[in-house]
Amino acid sequence: MELATSKRAATEAAAGVNQERLKAVVLAGGLGAAKCSVMDAYASLLFPIMDCQPLLHHLLGQLLEHGIREVAVTLSADGGRSDRLIDELSRIPPSELTVHWQIDDGNRGAGGALKDLEWFLSSGPALVLHPSVWLEGFEFDALWNEHRARRSTVTMVLEAAARSRGDLDNVDLDAEGVVKRYSNLHVSRDNRRRLRPAGIYLVEPDILDFVEPGRYVDLNEQLLGWLNEDGYPVRGYVIERSLNRFEDSSQYFDLNRRLMLAWWSQQEWRGQGATAYSSGVHCMEGTQVSDSARIIGPVVIGRNCTIEQGALIIGPTLVCDGTTVESDALIRDSVIWRDSHIGSGACVEYSLLTERCRIGAQQRVLGVLVEDAGATIKHLALPVVANMPPGAGSLADAERIVSASRSLSRMGYLLIKRTLDVVAPIVTLPLLAPVLLLTALAIKLDSPGPVLFRQKRCGKDGREFYIYKFRTMVQNADQLYAEFLAQNEIKGPMFKMKKDPRTTRIGEFLRRTSLDELPQLWNVLSGKMTLVGPRPLAMREMVWCPRWRDYRLQVKPGMTGLWQVSARGEFSFDGWIEHDIRYVKHRSLWLDLRILLKTVRVLWQRPNKT
Repeated sequence: MELATSKRAATEAAAGVNQERLKAVVLAGGLGAAKCSVMDAYASLLFPIMDCQPLLHHLLGQLLEHGIREVAVTLSADGGRSDRLIDELSRIPPSELTVHWQIDDGNRGAGGALKDLEWFLSSGPALVLHPSVWLEGFEFDALWNEHRARRSTVTMVLEAAARSRGDLDNVDLDAEGVVKRYSNLHVSRDNRRRLRPAGIYLVEPDILDFVEPGRYVDLNEQLLGWLNEDGYPVRGYVIERSLNRFEDSSQYFDLNRRLMLAWWSQQEWRGQGATAYSSGVHCMEGTQVSDSARIIGPVVIGRNCTIEQGALIIGPTLVCDGTTVESDALIRDSVIWRDSHIGSGACVEYSLLTERCRIGAQQRVLGVLVEDAGATIKHLALPVVANMPPGAGSLADAERIVSASRSLSRMGYLLIKRTLDVVAPIVTLPLLAPVLLLTALAIKLDSPGPVLFRQKRCGKDGREFYIYKFRTMVQNADQLYAEFLAQNEIKGPMFKMKKDPRTTRIGEFLRRTSLDELPQLWNVLSGKMTLVGPRPLAMREMVWCPRWRDYRLQVKPGMTGLWQVSARGEFSFDGWIEHDIRYVKHRSLWLDLRILLKTVRVLWQRPNKT
């Protein structure tokens, strides 16, 4: 505590810290959104909002209104998303606001990303923001005054959370408003109160002293806890209303809808570069609207669009730049990204279409997210979405993703994958029976205890199951766990030691040859596991990085996987995250076969077991 107070006093005396000198960091890197493929492909800062401008422009404008003159944006090194965002950042015209960007070349969490910005953050306090938060209406002065009055190291803005979120995080406060504990649970473990981070933090430079360069550090689950343990005050600032922030396409859709309805009811247009076509309807420059087309607000139509004769557009609807709506087409309560094409007589209702989508003539799209850029929907038969009355404006609780290029191939892949999962154990278990019996006998003769080790692990969607392995450790291994925790060789929530002293003599051989994992063939046959997938983990091991956890829980865990064959012997947590997410994103029959072949080669070379 004394260190924090003296350090801040010196900073204030030297720099004269005040609100006008405050900087901001927008955490736009990270892993995308596991439950939203659109946010996986596009940075949320590029999502068009209300006047067809990307959220980035709105957010920077809102920061400027709050007196912030310097902003740093963290980006991930994943190519596609970051390249688009850098291109947009480079096109921002000169203004009173200076914008920097920093590429995070690894998955090191928000804390690790902030450490990379030490050159930017070391001079004074900074505002740290979730990339898709909408700051309009937020009382920033009150947050600033609270932070200074309580002399906090971190002030965390909190809001009441809706119970319907699948990605559930919560913050516990004591009677004086000090943050005591942060938790982020999968929906299958939801039994908590409802205070959650709003995506806004006010932080002091002291936090950087707790982050080791190059290490994965989660801001909420790790860094805030370390600060509390060392007496650095981390306080919560509770707001009465929820901020407009989106973490999936449905929330983005609803945000656009709310903003447009608010603009329409107040009759106050705040967008740029548009002319009023009629009451509640604004068109950008270069847009041509047929005299026989009908548009009922609130509707915003971007630049260089074409609305042909007989077309009907009913708000709240956003039609972005370069879109063509052919004759007699209907668009209702939807968001349509740039360069899309709605065919003659087509009907698009309560839907989100990403850029360059093509809806064929006479086709109906209802309550659908069309995710693939350039997707062409020619023949689409969908049932009417239940509980979707006119004006509901929702993509439904569970997003219904139409991917013209992938949906059928994905079904075929899953069918073939399950077939292999059934055939492989049926064929191999009888052949391996002598090996299994000899292994069981060796374990029994080597050390006291059961032959099989059984432990709960998390399967698809967080459903727990018992995993079976040949026992490779002494019988009281769990009791000895705490003694060796400090020797953990992986900088993550899992425990790894190359030379674990709890391992038995036969256990070392079984691990090196992977024979200890043969009983998992029963888990594969029963459908709890698969031959190829992320390594099976317990829920307590999937902390610190909720996005990673949510990605890997989309699929069944596997006996072997991309991380196991690509990084054997390398205990890097960010590397584990990277390999797991890469597999989930790009899983295919061909990738599974490559992993299986590589597994055989790795086992043949008899490396040290990871």
